[in-house]
Amino acid sequence: MLITVPLLTAGIAYLLLRDAEEYYMSTTQVATGITIREKVQLNEERFSPWEADLKFNNLIQTFKSPVVVGLLSYRLILHDLENPDAFRTQTESEDFHKYFSRKDLEDAAVVFRQKLENMEVLNAFDDNERKLIDLLKFYGYDYNSLTENVGIDRVKNTDYIDITYLSENPQLSAFVVNTFVDEFRRYHDIMQGQRSGQSVEFFKTLVAEKKKSLDEKRELLRSYQADSRLLNVNLEGDSKVGQIANLEREKQEQQNILMGLELTLKDINKQLNQFKNDGAGSARNTRIVEIQNKIEQLNSRYIGSGSRNQQLRDSLDMLSNQLKEEYSKAEFGLYGSQDRIIALEESKNETMLQMDVTRGRIRSIEGQLGMLNSIKSDFADKKSTIIELEREVELAANEYLTAQEKLNAAQNVALVDTGNIHQVIYGQPAIDPEPSKTWIFITMAGLVSLFLCLVVVLLIEYVDLSIRTPQNFENQTRLPVAGALNQINASKLDLYDLFHNTHKEESLETFKHLLRKLRYELEESGKQIFMFTSTKQGEGKSFVIMTLAYSLSLLHKRVLIIDTNFKHNTLTQSLLAKPQNTKLLNGYMANGKLLLTEGSAKKEKEKEASTAATATAESATETEESDHYSFISPTHHTNIDIIGSHVTIASPAEILSGKGFSSLMNELKHHYDYIFLEGASLNDYSDTKELIRYAEKVVAVFSAQSVIKQLDKESIRYLKELNGSLMGAVVNKVEHKNLKL
Repeated sequence: MLITVPLLTAGIAYLLLRDAEEYYMSTTQVATGITIREKVQLNEERFSPWEADLKFNNLIQTFKSPVVVGLLSYRLILHDLENPDAFRTQTESEDFHKYFSRKDLEDAAVVFRQKLENMEVLNAFDDNERKLIDLLKFYGYDYNSLTENVGIDRVKNTDYIDITYLSENPQLSAFVVNTFVDEFRRYHDIMQGQRSGQSVEFFKTLVAEKKKSLDEKRELLRSYQADSRLLNVNLEGDSKVGQIANLEREKQEQQNILMGLELTLKDINKQLNQFKNDGAGSARNTRIVEIQNKIEQLNSRYIGSGSRNQQLRDSLDMLSNQLKEEYSKAEFGLYGSQDRIIALEESKNETMLQMDVTRGRIRSIEGQLGMLNSIKSDFADKKSTIIELEREVELAANEYLTAQEKLNAAQNVALVDTGNIHQVIYGQPAIDPEPSKTWIFITMAGLVSLFLCLVVVLLIEYVDLSIRTPQNFENQTRLPVAGALNQINASKLDLYDLFHNTHKEESLETFKHLLRKLRYELEESGKQIFMFTSTKQGEGKSFVIMTLAYSLSLLHKRVLIIDTNFKHNTLTQSLLAKPQNTKLLNGYMANGKLLLTEGSAKKEKEKEASTAATATAESATETEESDHYSFISPTHHTNIDIIGSHVTIASPAEILSGKGFSSLMNELKHHYDYIFLEGASLNDYSDTKELIRYAEKVVAVFSAQSVIKQLDKESIRYLKELNGSLMGAVVNKVEHKNLKL
């Protein structure tokens, strides 16, 4: 297999490829300008290998795009439809002429020309254009056909891209690569110009929007400053704070003056109280008191006017002068002896006047402070609003400047970026075809088939689910193993030669030793009647029974084989020379007769006589023939007899029930050392279960080549439930190499 299959595969590959068509390749080379700087640089940009790879990949994908390949397809089909020297023709294609008429081709050329000029792809949803796609497929100019034979690759570590095309026509290959580059450049330039124009228009719109937003925010700030009368927030704030500080200082000074005046008034009142206690009258002071009362009245009015009434101020000054004159007259004795009291009264009045003036000044300062603090609170709110508006104006200005810069950059790019892609090597028609790869393909076919053969062999070897070895059987079934027999050629087996000679063939010697081990296990069991069964047909029950019986006969043991496998009577067919002329078990039992072989000729003769006396003359003749031939028949092996059977659909219970078969088995135990019964497969029939009552031990035979399936598992479960009647299993047909595992 490992030699034949690869050779056969290689031969088939040679027959298929020996007349393969020759192909020609044409190559063109394109400079991209990605890794070199030939154009004007708008700013200092560092070279990035990652960005360069990205640009190359984008460029290659653009080459492979349906639009660019479609433009190439249009050029090719128009060339073949409109030129007499077409690269490909369909003159020999009957299907083509059935599908396309001359008018269809003329109309198709018009559509292809329009698509080429407008750089449009065919619409597969349109029935007419789908027919044009089919036309391209006929010529091999559709997208899949072209991309399958075109190669687009970057020349490693360079700025160049190689474009190749392989076809059966060298002129076609050259035309494809050169036209491919032309159509790509046309598409790329138009797309680049459109993108640049779109960028400029976009940024123009953006700049206009940002300018409008900036103007609106500036106008809002100006209007608010005018309404709040805060043209300069910081200067106005500093002015108000300075005024408040000055008023606070002045208030403190006036409060200190008032405190001093209160102390002076307290001292004057103390002195006056001392003079009053001395009995001095007040008659001489009437004039002074009157003047003082007037001064107090005018002073109250003056303060009530906010200390701004100049007329009241002049009246107060005049009364003060009169009071001073009265005091002066008192000093010269015009009013008597109480000069000191008058002086104190004058001083008291003057002090009180100053106190009133001071209090008025303090109230005025507090009023101004209250007004300024209110203005300051309102100013803080306006200031925060103005700061927020100024910040929004600043942001709008920055956005406007940024948009303006991007607009300038886009305009510059549109001016300088005219594209650096140009063709440096033009494709030429190839002179010689490409080297044939026939032998490469043949070799690969042979190697691949060899590899597949090896895989199949390994799968068979390692993914084998069969029993293979006694150990695997015991692991899978948990049944005890009574013995194992290796695989041999049973059709050529000579049991006499096997046990009486030494063989060079190792498998035969191994089989002989394994059979002796199984014989030993059987003898050690101490039982006589054994039922041999299996879960399925073809496991080797009959073979095991015959070989085991022969090995026991070598020990001068008498063995009786009863073929109770009424579904496949292999033992009867193998051990009886003429089964049709022999009385068989199920046929004989059907007549209600049993041969009780007591070993006594006397009893046999008595039975024969009784039979002859009760039958007709014709039946007597048949009975005599039956008596001469018991259904126990000798075989060609010494000490081995057999009770045969014929195939029937009846079950063992239907055949043997009520016929005294148990008594027969007990009688036969006196004449034979071992009795072997064979039952039909457990998976298919109930025969074994009906026959087990007659056996002392059960031996299950399994082929090492079998696979344990679900139905087998159910039969194995039954064997496990035999409660000691199961002697064990015999693993038959084991590969000789697996016995050593």
